[in-house]
Amino acid sequence: MDDCVIRGFRHRPWWLLAVVALVLAQAWLTLRLFGADHEWARLTDARPILTGQHPLHLYHGYLGAESWLHHGTSCCYDPAFQAGYPKTPIFDAGSRPAECFMLLGGAKFRPGAYKVGLATGLILVPVAFIVMARGYGLAPPIATLAGLLGMLLGWAAPARGLIIRGDVDLLLGGICMLTHLAWLIRFDRLPGIDSWIMITVLGTLGWFTQPLLWLAYLFFASLYYLWVAGRQPLPWHLAIWGAAILGLCANAFWLWDWLRYWWIRMPSGSAMMAFPEWSALLPDRAMLTQLWHAQPIALTITAIGIFGMKLMFWRKNYASAALLAVLMFHLLVMIRLAMVWPVAGEIGVEALLAIIAWACVCPASLLICRMLRRVMGTGQRPLVVGAVGLVGLALSLSWFGPIEDRLDRSRLGPPRLEIGFDPDRLQLIQQLQALTNTDARILWEDRPLLNRQSGWTALLPQLTQRAFLGGLDSEGQVEHMFARMNQDRLGDRDLSEWTNQELMQFCDRYNVGWVICWTPRTLARWREFPHAREVATLRDRGTGVMFAIQRQPSFILRGKAKWAQADWRRIALTDVEPDENGEIVLSLHDQTGWRVAPSYVRLDRELDPYDPIPLVRLKIPGPIAVLTLTWDNP
Repeated sequence: MDDCVIRGFRHRPWWLLAVVALVLAQAWLTLRLFGADHEWARLTDARPILTGQHPLHLYHGYLGAESWLHHGTSCCYDPAFQAGYPKTPIFDAGSRPAECFMLLGGAKFRPGAYKVGLATGLILVPVAFIVMARGYGLAPPIATLAGLLGMLLGWAAPARGLIIRGDVDLLLGGICMLTHLAWLIRFDRLPGIDSWIMITVLGTLGWFTQPLLWLAYLFFASLYYLWVAGRQPLPWHLAIWGAAILGLCANAFWLWDWLRYWWIRMPSGSAMMAFPEWSALLPDRAMLTQLWHAQPIALTITAIGIFGMKLMFWRKNYASAALLAVLMFHLLVMIRLAMVWPVAGEIGVEALLAIIAWACVCPASLLICRMLRRVMGTGQRPLVVGAVGLVGLALSLSWFGPIEDRLDRSRLGPPRLEIGFDPDRLQLIQQLQALTNTDARILWEDRPLLNRQSGWTALLPQLTQRAFLGGLDSEGQVEHMFARMNQDRLGDRDLSEWTNQELMQFCDRYNVGWVICWTPRTLARWREFPHAREVATLRDRGTGVMFAIQRQPSFILRGKAKWAQADWRRIALTDVEPDENGEIVLSLHDQTGWRVAPSYVRLDRELDPYDPIPLVRLKIPGPIAVLTLTWDNP
């Protein structure tokens, strides 16, 4: 690290013009996410993003924001899906940024607030890489180039895949992790209040965005701490530990819930697969070919960055070069492991590839600027040429129109997010409202999300005011997901293995009044069910059928009561009468933390041999006019 740490943008303010150009270009490109017509109305109106997991984040962000506003916690109990489930930090990591967006929007269901928050985060991406470069002590010209390369990587695979899927937590968490590493190195070389504030703020954001990623990063940070600990005085150690503790304490309010609800995660079907042989972990030609064709831009910058790390080492910036090299090696091992072992594949190869490419941005920028000086000589000429080139390239990125489709096919440039409902989905929503009611649940067949497909069904309760089994998250792995229909399976068994009697028992237990099917095998089985009657044909990227189940709907399995209210605030029953055993059994999942009024009502659990989550059973001495259940995060 050299005098570039001291001589920053305050001493070379003209480079701020290039930074402004980068931010403006990034803002223009971000606007293209929401439509080629560049209408600001698409960013702020009430039409939600329907691509990938964005609808799930919007739905949970809304629930979490309202719960924060009224109860001071983002956890709540949502009866609209899966016969009730706890909305907790462990289930949907991407909802935490969404909760902040929705809180700033007044804690209302405002898709515009989510879109504005997402756009703001993406606009700041080049600024984050500039800050990262300054942490490494790189001069303003090199830092500005790092911002440009970071912006380019943000719109190229694999990072654009994170945007499409809605993995905002991984995108922000990865950038926070790498920026924290840069400023941690700076705090070692040049301790000061500015670098201490940076590592404290970045540590807080890192925990908030993606705790699993941050836990993995702490291993590398600990290595560096042990490396330099011997030469640092006691105040430096106190400052480092203080920053780490402050970041952890700032997130303790939700990290405690994250740890407490870890148990609800359900192991995937591949969890018991044998670990592959060590020879299978070695890279092969097929793997390298696949990576090159899939991520050409990222791999090109990565290759340049590797040589840039060597230049860092020659400039005696040993810590930066060594830590980045170790980080890349471990990430490559994780990528190869994910390719040959499905258990590790759940981590996400795209996110790991993106982090590797981002880690190479600053070394690549250093090498490119050094090569420019070699070619053009010293003095201001390389800087002027570089500035003009940066501004020109940044502004040219804003006018992709004539080659827009070609860029989209090559996976360079902003992807197109699906905004708002098409006519088929609007008609489907109207059919659900017209042909169903709130007396029973709708069993919705989940379809796996592939590429840019939409998880828009997570918004169905908000759009229809109905309760659903399925539709929340086709890839969700929590125990409350047992009662759903997915990939020709109902619960944990193939749908063809269910007898008619068992299907009716399932419908009674979970108060299923309607079934919506999309796949041929599922359609064939429900057509054979004598109590199912076809009532409508639905269209949503395919043709489906709605069946009405001929049974008496009721959320009360034993005893008598009227189902008056069921939302995240409370469950309310009126005219309650127990059965001959003095009990009421509800078609509602039990969860520790219920509060029952009147207080003399005793809450128990109704176990099921198949569903891992029991139902609610209430013991009452006699009839009650009004009975309420509220869930306080215990």
